Amino acid sequence: MKKLLFPFISALAFCVLPLSARNIAVQTYTFSELPLDELIPVLKQVGVDCIGASGGLKLSKKYPDVRFNPQMTDEQKAYAHKLLNDAKIKVISYGVVYSKNKEEVERLCKFAEEFGCPVIITEDKPEQFPFWEEIAPQHNVKMALHNHAYNNYKSNAYFYPRLVEMLIRPYKNIYACADNGHWIRSGLDTIEGHNILKGRLAAIHFKDMNKAALDARCVPFGTGVADMKKVLENLDSQGYDGYFVIEYEGTRNPVKEVKKCVEFLRKN
Repeated sequence: MKKLLFPFISALAFCVLPLSARNIAVQTYTFSELPLDELIPVLKQVGVDCIGASGGLKLSKKYPDVRFNPQMTDEQKAYAHKLLNDAKIKVISYGVVYSKNKEEVERLCKFAEEFGCPVIITEDKPEQFPFWEEIAPQHNVKMALHNHAYNNYKSNAYFYPRLVEMLIRPYKNIYACADNGHWIRSGLDTIEGHNILKGRLAAIHFKDMNKAALDARCVPFGTGVADMKKVLENLDSQGYDGYFVIEYEGTRNPVKEVKKCVEFLRKN
């Protein structure tokens, strides 16, 4: 009897296992109109319990004009902690944010550590990198360099992954946060970009786009110009185990679209 039951039980266990163990988060900029307390029910609706907190994330209508940032008072931080803890929401990255000096890097790192956030995303200038290299590990965080598209060239040229790799290569505690949507908008290949930054990806802002042009818009994963299955297979072959942070831009309240993206990641 045991021999007969064993294959049946094993098969049953296999059926109820999740199809994918990918780490999935939603960038709060996706729902930029919602403050944190109103965003949490939406996260539950799309089936995600991790967020990438954007630099401009509002806290609550209870605290008008307050953003989720180091300038919050102790009372406001306590409120944010309660919101997150009660809903079992984890902050897995913070940014894009910027610093101008060593003191601001220290302030951002302390804030991230206070909320258990392991990655700070920035587009800081290279002269700030030594401060991040020194201070980030003291607070158990990593700095990750983010990219926008090539039309952001007046601010930086981080859209070019080879430049990012070259800039972060000398540092142990500075990584990349690759935004492949902006690569696509810049006419660059997602897989090639990920390969250039292999081993240095702390987080990924994950997108699929309807075309390779600056005016491209986000679409649900697997319906755009990126071969998302191959992109995922390539990242798996690299051993990438960080978060896939869904950032769905250009659509107001894209609950259905984000849910489709979550389902795609769990099936592939």
